This record gives sequence, structure tokens and C-alpha cells, in this order.
Amino acid sequence: MHRRNDLHSRLAGLTSALNATTQDDHDALVELEKLLLVSHLDDPAALIPRELSIELAARFASESLSDERQLRLSQLVESLPADAEPQFRVFRREAPMAAPMLHLAAPSWGRGALPERTIGPFQGVDGRLFWFDFFAIIRMVPLYFAGDPQPAMLFFERERLTLLDRITHQHSLVRSSVWIRATLLAAAAPAGGYVGLQVEGGKLRFSVNPANVGGKLTMPAGSTCQVTLDVSPSPAAAPSPGRAGRDAAESVLNTPKTFAFELRAGHATTAEIGRAAWELYDAPMIFEWDRNTAPSYEPLLHSVLLPLVANE
Repeated sequence: MHRRNDLHSRLAGLTSALNATTQDDHDALVELEKLLLVSHLDDPAALIPRELSIELAARFASESLSDERQLRLSQLVESLPADAEPQFRVFRREAPMAAPMLHLAAPSWGRGALPERTIGPFQGVDGRLFWFDFFAIIRMVPLYFAGDPQPAMLFFERERLTLLDRITHQHSLVRSSVWIRATLLAAAAPAGGYVGLQVEGGKLRFSVNPANVGGKLTMPAGSTCQVTLDVSPSPAAAPSPGRAGRDAAESVLNTPKTFAFELRAGHATTAEIGRAAWELYDAPMIFEWDRNTAPSYEPLLHSVLLPLVANE
């Protein structure tokens, strides 16, 4: 009962300073309350970068929440199973766009991470606007070749049930990032370097179930892992404030939607690269994977280059 009362007070405290004057505001507030219910709320300082005195006054005022909202929160808390684990970490943002360098626009613990859901803006009692970013609780999992001290790949999964607890021949990736040891793709890449890809999801398919070797997910000798990634789209160019940079701002770049490779005995062999395209100076161009050319490392760019051939 103590835990439920504590959760009720935290939900009330986080939402009491938010105004809901329209039906859309009300619907968004209800959705916000449901997501907060299944989020990690134990450290208020980690989810609210600053709290002004006017918010504190609203939080501790007994009349700050209507009877309807008090009842709704009570029903939500009662519906939560006693053994439920948090699914999200949440951050209340005070800027319309996330900016890793600004503490009011991105959490220090989530810089570089993508929120799974964003709700807002809500107007506070003092006129400020708030957005709530919900980050799925995930953990990094390193995948090793047998006898190799460096991870072949690093990926993320939800924290509630780790892959080491349910080792199987197939595993689904969450929306996050994937890191591949660069030398597996291009031998000339610096030792210890990794190539990162932002992904919407993906699949790992093992020919033989990996093993838990000293708490490390390890591929048995001679086994393979087929990795299929749904690559996140490239962000659109920022609008140009004037004529300078206008051509770049009006260009369109479509990066490959898929990337697949096979991990086997110290190598990552490319199996598929989706089509890419751009439109630059009103001239479209399509790029297809060059199957006959191996990936290479480009020191100037500090990057592994995957070969594509233009249709022009």
C-alpha cells in the first residue's frame, strides 16, 4: 500500500502543474499519466532538470488536482500489478527540440538516445511549455566470438528480461543503435574501433544457440549469426535561413533502409545493402550495392565505406 501511495503522489506531483484546457489537452494528459505509471520515477532530479517555486506551490496544494483527476490517478495506480517493472525512463523537456548540449532539452543520462514516445507540449501554470520524452529501459549486450576478448557487436535490449536469461536462436532488436567492430568489416580499420548504426529494429539469427560464458553472450566456434537491420532514415536537412546553403537544404537524401551481414569466425560479411538515393540540384540519382567490391576503411573520414554504384 505504501508503494501505491508513493506512486500516486509522484504522478500527482508531476502532472498537477499542467493545464488541460481543451479536449486534445485532456486526451494527451490521460496518455501521459498512463506512460508515467509504467516509468521509473524514483529520482525526480533525473527527470526534471529544474523546478521553480511556483511549481512547488502547485504541487503541494491540496486543491491542485480536481476530484476527477485524483480519482483517475487512483484507478490507474490500483490497476498496476504489484510486480510490474518500469518500462521507461522519462525526461521533462523545456524546448521544442532535443539538444544534447542543453540540460533543459536533453537528460545527461540519455544523450544520444532516441525517445520511444514524446508527449506534449503541455502548458504549465507559469506559462512554460513542457514535453515529456519516454526512453525505453534497455541495456547494452556485447556479443563475442569464442576465444576473442573483444566484442564482435554491441546491441541493446529491454532491461526487464536479459538475453542471457532466455538464450535462443533468434532475437529481436529494439529501436536503438548497433555497434559492429570495424575490423570485421574492413581489415585496415583501427583496432578497437566500432561502426555505429541507428536502427529502428532488426533480427539476430544464430545457427547454434549462443552460450553464456562468464556472463558474456558468446557464439560457439564454427557457428554463424545472421544480422538483419532496419536502418533509421537520415534526418532531413535544416531549413536555410537565407539563400546561403539553400541547395543543401533543398536536397533530398534517402539512405539504405536495410543492412544485413553474417558474423562468422572473425569476419562480418555483407549480405545486403538497401538502395540509396538522392536528389541534388533537382537531379535524382540512385545507388545500388556493389557486390563485387569489399568494404574499405577511409582514414580521412574515420569511417568504413560500404560500396555503392550510382545509376549515372
